[in-house]
Amino acid sequence: MALKRFLILALTLTLVLALAACGGEEKDDCSNGHVDADENGICDRCTELLDLPDPETDPDFSVNIKDESGAPVANATVTVSDNNGAVVAGGKTDANGNFKGTVAAGPYFISFDIDLDGYIYVPGDYINIESGSDNAFSYTTIDNTPDGSAAKPFFLGLDESTHTIPAGATYTFTIKGEKRTLVIENANVTVVYAGTSYTTTGEKLEISVSGPSDANDPPTAFTVTNNSSEDQQVNLKFVSLLGSRQNPIAIEAGEHTVPMTAGASIYYYFIATTNSSVTLTAGTEGNYFKIENFANSLVSNYTDGTVGSSITLENVSAGDKIVIEISNTADDAIDMTFTIEITESAE
Repeated sequence: MALKRFLILALTLTLVLALAACGGEEKDDCSNGHVDADENGICDRCTELLDLPDPETDPDFSVNIKDESGAPVANATVTVSDNNGAVVAGGKTDANGNFKGTVAAGPYFISFDIDLDGYIYVPGDYINIESGSDNAFSYTTIDNTPDGSAAKPFFLGLDESTHTIPAGATYTFTIKGEKRTLVIENANVTVVYAGTSYTTTGEKLEISVSGPSDANDPPTAFTVTNNSSEDQQVNLKFVSLLGSRQNPIAIEAGEHTVPMTAGASIYYYFIATTNSSVTLTAGTEGNYFKIENFANSLVSNYTDGTVGSSITLENVSAGDKIVIEISNTADDAIDMTFTIEITESAE
């Protein structure tokens, strides 16, 4: 009888302790899930030590680049930057065109550098890398290698260029920049510019052309057709108009007066003979002057358009080419007066 009472008392005491340790509930009640409201890693009811979840790791991402035929592009440089422009990941694609990296979840800008012949590229892209996502990004190169077609024209600079045009073929060219003269000699071609056709069978062909009036607009296009039955090497030469930035007019120090139409600009130049500074003073209202040193790309400020305003370009060395821009900002034609003063620098 005593043994039985002892066993009942021991069982009761064990139950009380278990209920107290688990907040008044049996420990088995936690089999459906522990409670850890304060996130200290211990069950609030049964005090069991819990396995804390692993801290979240940065997500992975992958990039795949193929060319327009579907072939992988190897050795393309991939650069991933954050919103502040700081590079956070980067590298080169492997033989299968793949690159893999790991960064913190968030928005990024991804850019590419592809070392292939011609104008082959992949545009940059804004991406968002998320946790729990495969973050796989695929891109296809764009081939803008010029071939003379309307979609991929040859872009021409300010000097000259020679192109072999197949018999009967038409090539498209584009230009930017100021008004100048296109010269073609010793060729049998037809040029179509601004809706007008110009044909030569070997004589010199001269056409006045210009790029867009707004530098942000697309280049101006024209076509050249080979009228002969054989392939031709066609030389396209540009001659800038006298007084343009590419073909400035020679000038000397002293006072000058130049008749100018409203809104016109004229460029002058001289070659410095000594180390010096150059000062330009306006004698007419409505001026807009600038001095530029072609040798070192130093540029002065602009005048404010008032009579007597002046600008000075320092650190001119003997032999430097100095170009002066004179513009009429008035509403009417005026005789623009200005003075160029060259002050020799102390040795």
